[in-house]
Amino acid sequence: MKQSITELLICPSCLPAEKKLILNIFKKENKDILYGELKCNGCGISYPIKKGIAFLIPENIKSGTTDTPYENLSAISSYLHSHYGMLSDDHDTGCAYEEWASKIKCGTGLAIDMGCAVGRMTFEVACKFDFTIGMDLSAGFIKKARNFINNGCLKFQTIKEGHIMEDNLVNFPAKWDKKKVEFIVGDVHAAPFPANSFSCITSLNIIDKIPSPFIHLKEINRLAKKSGAQLLFSDPFSWSDENADKKDWLGGKHDGRFNGDGFNNVLNILKGKYNIYDPPFSIKEKGHIWWKIKKHQNLFELIRSCYAKAIR
Repeated sequence: MKQSITELLICPSCLPAEKKLILNIFKKENKDILYGELKCNGCGISYPIKKGIAFLIPENIKSGTTDTPYENLSAISSYLHSHYGMLSDDHDTGCAYEEWASKIKCGTGLAIDMGCAVGRMTFEVACKFDFTIGMDLSAGFIKKARNFINNGCLKFQTIKEGHIMEDNLVNFPAKWDKKKVEFIVGDVHAAPFPANSFSCITSLNIIDKIPSPFIHLKEINRLAKKSGAQLLFSDPFSWSDENADKKDWLGGKHDGRFNGDGFNNVLNILKGKYNIYDPPFSIKEKGHIWWKIKKHQNLFELIRSCYAKAIR
């Protein structure tokens, strides 16, 4: 990981207190830290840096990180194809990421892609801001994103049919700047960054996949600058008991605080209802974008993802 990013980091286990992390470097190559640790000067917890990746997972959820469904090769390959297939002229991929990226205006300062998966949106946003951080709980996703930077290409296999596999090769686009991007393993409920740090935040298709959607929205409010911040939010609102308790859903139910339509509930939260967003965001655009995930050459999952572009 880039050493410069360590100056931004705080202990995710101590939030909302902002405790600095002390960097200990074990192995370094040029300006990249390959092995080391980040130790909190408050609680004393150490977060490892392994093979260039910082693992900044809050102490209270570490035991569950191996249970994520996004660590297996099949899921990783499907996401790689969804993010990058179009770059190799595979038009079965769709153009969701180009459409999402078009909603973001150029700005200055830092940006963060929360729940970045294998990194496509992180790279797109980095073209428009000074520096962009991609963060995801899946170490498998983050490893692939960093490999794309380090190797200048991505090689992966997708299922063609049954046990027959298909090779894919994607070259790193010349328009993307590797120096303006970094990826970390972290939790979207407790990002290891100080409040009011980011000029741009993206949260794409994750709020219905996490245990505490409301806490994630509160975290977006904490991280976004009070003035001059952009937010791009998108989700299909596929609520599931496997991902979150029904009481924690932000829609899709008849009773409770957030009953009814999930998208409208999120928009109301962003606009200041429930006094969570202070100051509130102004919704500048909303709609839906079709997102496609390949299962095999004849089977795709087509997802209608509702988006909102907001500023404050």
